[in-house]
Amino acid sequence: YCNEAFPEEHELEVHEKVMHQDKPYKCVPAPMPERERRLLNKAPTSAISKNIPLSEVGRHCTPEDCWVAINGKVYDVSEFMDRHPGGPTVILNSAGKDASKMFNEIHKGVMIDRYIRPEACIGDLGIDTDLMSEDFWHTLRKA
Repeated sequence: YCNEAFPEEHELEVHEKVMHQDKPYKCVPAPMPERERRLLNKAPTSAISKNIPLSEVGRHCTPEDCWVAINGKVYDVSEFMDRHPGGPTVILNSAGKDASKMFNEIHKGVMIDRYIRPEACIGDLGIDTDLMSEDFWHTLRKA
Protein backbone atom coordinates (compact mmCIF):
# COMPACT_ATOMS: atom_id res chain seq x y z
CA TYR A 1 0.00 0.00 0.00
CA CYS A 2 1.70 3.20 1.15
CA ASN A 3 4.18 4.18 3.84
CA GLU A 4 3.33 7.87 3.91
CA ALA A 5 2.63 9.48 7.29
CA PHE A 6 0.41 12.52 7.82
CA PRO A 7 0.06 14.58 11.00
CA GLU A 8 -3.49 15.70 10.18
CA GLU A 9 -6.41 13.46 9.28
CA HIS A 10 -7.59 15.71 6.43
CA GLU A 11 -4.14 15.43 4.80
CA LEU A 12 -4.45 11.66 4.88
CA GLU A 13 -7.91 11.82 3.32
CA VAL A 14 -6.68 14.00 0.44
CA HIS A 15 -3.71 11.69 -0.11
CA GLU A 16 -5.97 8.63 -0.27
CA LYS A 17 -8.38 10.23 -2.75
CA VAL A 18 -5.61 11.44 -5.04
CA MET A 19 -3.02 8.67 -4.83
CA HIS A 20 -5.01 5.57 -3.90
CA GLN A 21 -8.39 5.84 -5.60
CA ASP A 22 -10.72 2.88 -5.17
CA LYS A 23 -8.38 1.02 -2.82
CA PRO A 24 -9.50 -0.05 0.66
CA TYR A 25 -8.28 2.11 3.51
CA LYS A 26 -6.17 0.50 6.17
CA CYS A 27 -4.49 2.35 9.00
CA VAL A 28 -1.72 0.56 10.84
CA PRO A 29 -0.03 2.50 13.64
CA ALA A 30 3.74 2.35 13.43
CA PRO A 31 5.47 0.67 16.37
CA MET A 32 7.19 3.01 18.80
CA PRO A 33 10.97 2.99 18.34
CA GLU A 34 12.89 1.35 21.17
CA ARG A 35 14.70 4.61 22.01
CA GLU A 36 11.40 6.41 22.71
CA ARG A 37 9.99 3.43 24.58
CA ARG A 38 12.97 3.52 26.97
CA LEU A 39 12.40 7.25 27.58
CA LEU A 40 8.83 6.59 28.71
CA ASN A 41 10.10 4.57 31.67
CA LYS A 42 12.83 7.03 32.67
CA ALA A 43 12.42 9.61 35.40
CA PRO A 44 12.66 13.13 34.00
CA THR A 45 16.11 14.64 34.44
CA SER A 46 17.03 17.88 32.78
CA ALA A 47 18.49 21.31 33.33
CA ILE A 48 15.12 22.90 32.62
CA SER A 49 14.10 24.89 35.63
CA LYS A 50 10.70 24.90 37.24
CA ASN A 51 11.27 28.57 37.96
CA ILE A 52 10.94 31.71 35.83
CA PRO A 53 13.60 31.88 33.10
CA LEU A 54 15.31 35.18 32.34
CA SER A 55 13.84 35.00 28.83
CA GLU A 56 10.37 35.28 30.39
CA VAL A 57 11.47 38.17 32.60
CA GLY A 58 12.67 39.90 29.42
CA ARG A 59 9.14 39.90 28.02
CA HIS A 60 7.95 42.18 30.82
CA CYS A 61 9.75 45.44 30.16
CA THR A 62 7.09 48.14 29.89
CA PRO A 63 5.86 50.59 32.55
CA GLU A 64 2.53 48.71 32.72
CA ASP A 65 4.18 45.29 32.99
CA CYS A 66 7.63 45.55 34.52
CA TRP A 67 9.54 42.60 35.97
CA VAL A 68 13.10 42.56 37.30
CA ALA A 69 15.25 39.80 38.73
CA ILE A 70 17.11 40.65 41.92
CA ASN A 71 19.31 38.21 43.80
CA GLY A 72 17.69 35.11 42.31
CA LYS A 73 14.09 36.27 42.72
CA VAL A 74 11.73 37.75 40.12
CA TYR A 75 9.64 40.78 41.08
CA ASP A 76 6.76 42.58 39.39
CA VAL A 77 7.64 46.21 40.14
CA SER A 78 4.98 47.77 37.89
CA GLU A 79 3.04 49.36 40.73
CA PHE A 80 6.17 50.28 42.71
CA MET A 81 7.79 52.37 39.97
CA ASP A 82 5.86 55.55 40.79
CA ARG A 83 6.86 55.24 44.45
CA HIS A 84 10.54 54.56 43.75
CA PRO A 85 12.64 57.36 45.29
CA GLY A 86 14.85 57.52 42.19
CA GLY A 87 11.85 57.69 39.88
CA PRO A 88 10.43 55.18 37.41
CA THR A 89 13.22 55.67 34.86
CA VAL A 90 15.74 53.98 37.14
CA ILE A 91 13.61 50.85 37.29
CA LEU A 92 12.71 50.96 33.58
CA ASN A 93 16.42 50.89 32.73
CA SER A 94 16.57 47.44 34.35
CA ALA A 95 13.14 46.24 33.21
CA GLY A 96 13.19 42.66 31.98
CA LYS A 97 16.75 42.09 33.20
CA ASP A 98 18.71 40.82 36.17
CA ALA A 99 19.17 44.01 38.20
CA SER A 100 21.06 42.34 41.07
CA LYS A 101 24.37 44.07 40.48
CA MET A 102 22.87 47.56 40.24
CA PHE A 103 20.50 47.00 43.18
CA ASN A 104 23.25 45.67 45.45
CA GLU A 105 25.64 48.51 44.57
CA ILE A 106 23.05 51.19 45.35
CA HIS A 107 21.26 49.61 48.33
CA LYS A 108 24.36 48.14 50.02
CA GLY A 109 23.00 44.91 51.47
CA VAL A 110 19.46 46.12 52.20
CA MET A 111 16.90 43.47 51.33
CA ILE A 112 14.40 44.39 48.62
CA ASP A 113 11.60 43.17 50.91
CA ARG A 114 11.94 46.44 52.81
CA TYR A 115 10.82 48.36 49.73
CA ILE A 116 8.07 46.36 48.05
CA ARG A 117 5.13 44.22 49.10
CA PRO A 118 5.62 40.43 49.43
CA GLU A 119 3.09 39.70 46.67
CA ALA A 120 5.36 41.53 44.20
CA CYS A 121 7.69 38.52 44.35
CA ILE A 122 6.56 36.29 41.49
CA GLY A 123 9.01 33.46 42.05
CA ASP A 124 12.58 32.30 41.74
CA LEU A 125 14.76 33.09 38.77
CA GLY A 126 14.91 30.15 36.38
CA ILE A 127 18.46 29.07 37.04
CA ASP A 128 18.73 26.28 39.56
CA THR A 129 21.88 26.89 41.54
CA ASP A 130 22.36 23.17 42.15
CA LEU A 131 22.74 22.62 38.38
CA MET A 132 25.93 24.68 38.06
CA SER A 133 28.99 25.75 39.97
CA GLU A 134 28.98 28.82 42.19
CA ASP A 135 31.59 30.54 39.97
CA PHE A 136 29.46 30.10 36.86
CA TRP A 137 26.38 31.44 38.69
CA HIS A 138 28.28 34.61 39.65
CA THR A 139 29.52 35.02 36.08
CA LEU A 140 25.94 34.90 34.80
CA ARG A 141 24.73 37.43 37.32
CA LYS A 142 27.50 39.88 36.40
CA ALA A 143 26.55 39.75 32.70
